[in-house]
Amino acid sequence: MKVAPVGLYMALTNPACVEPQWSNDIEKLAQLATMTHNTCMAVTSGFVQAFGVLACFRSEPETFKSKSFIRAITEAGRKGRGFLSETISADDLGDRLGLLARHEEYTPERIIKDFRGTPYAFESVPFTLMFFCRNPQTIDALYDVASSGHDTDTNGSMIGALLGALHGTSVFPPHLVDGLQDREAVLAVADRFFKTFARSSPFVGTF
Repeated sequence: MKVAPVGLYMALTNPACVEPQWSNDIEKLAQLATMTHNTCMAVTSGFVQAFGVLACFRSEPETFKSKSFIRAITEAGRKGRGFLSETISADDLGDRLGLLARHEEYTPERIIKDFRGTPYAFESVPFTLMFFCRNPQTIDALYDVASSGHDTDTNGSMIGALLGALHGTSVFPPHLVDGLQDREAVLAVADRFFKTFARSSPFVGTF
């Protein structure tokens, strides 16, 4: 849930999406993940979320394609298996993300039953992404995740980052923004973050 800014950083510092630069970004992302969770699963899930934010940020809402998004994050999941190999378990997040291709078959009830959304990234990441893939266009995806129980703050944060990267602030109803605790402080941090990268970004004017 903490790596969303990395996806934006990657979009702004590597606008051509050059593969060699990804290797450097991935190394840094792995360092960030292992500050708190020194496991292959933590690194892999961090890759997946960051690449998901990157894919959303590089897309327009009206032309967003779930198929391309799923391909990008599944590849990120596979890359993550190369880190901290001594902690690799039988749970392969990259393989599990392959189920996202069937997102149109899933109801919220089935997502909850099959993926659960617990604090374990092997469950929470596919859980959240399945909700996003079945409805990437409206705030209802966030409501569905938050109403599904289990690790609601983490899952809500992850899907909120994806929706925000794809749509900008317009996807969030004004009453949600106005009701934020410490609203002015939160918006001030977001504004500073934007201005820091926007100075040299080819995306200026498209936020």
